[in-house]
Amino acid sequence: MKLSELHWTGPARSVSERDLSELEEMLEVRFPAEHRAFLLRMPGSVPSLRRFHARDPVVGSWWTELSSFLSADPTDGDGIGATTDVLGDLLGAAVPFAADPTGGLVCYEFARRTRPAIVYWHHLRSTGAALVPLAPSLDTFLGMLAAMHH
Repeated sequence: MKLSELHWTGPARSVSERDLSELEEMLEVRFPAEHRAFLLRMPGSVPSLRRFHARDPVVGSWWTELSSFLSADPTDGDGIGATTDVLGDLLGAAVPFAADPTGGLVCYEFARRTRPAIVYWHHLRSTGAALVPLAPSLDTFLGMLAAMHH
C-alpha cells in the first residue's frame, strides 16, 4: 500500500522543500521518496486505515492505532522535529513519523540500513528495549493498517 492510496482527515500541514531539507539535515537522514512527497503535500494527518497489530518479545501481541502522522512543519510543536528534539537520545537512531494515543511512536530506524525499517518506540521503556520491529519498509507497514471497528 502507498501513502497516496489512503484517505486522509485532520489538519493538512504540508511544508516547503526547503523546510523538509532543513529537517533532514538536522536529523542527518533522508526520508524515503514517497514519504518526502507526502510531507510536501500532506493532505491530512489521520489516515482512514490506522489500526495495526504488533508483536513484542516482552508483552506479546497487541493492537494499537495511529492517532496521527507527524508533520515536517518547523512551527508544529508536535511535528517530527519538535518530537525528536524533546526525546533526543531516547530514540537512538529512530526518527518518528506517526504517533499512537498512548504516547508510543512509529519511527523509521536508520541505523546500519540503506532503507530504513519501521519500528515502534515504547515511551515507557529504556532505550535498548524501547524499539520493537514492525516492518522492513514503509509500504509493508502501510499494508498492515486496518480499518477501525466501532
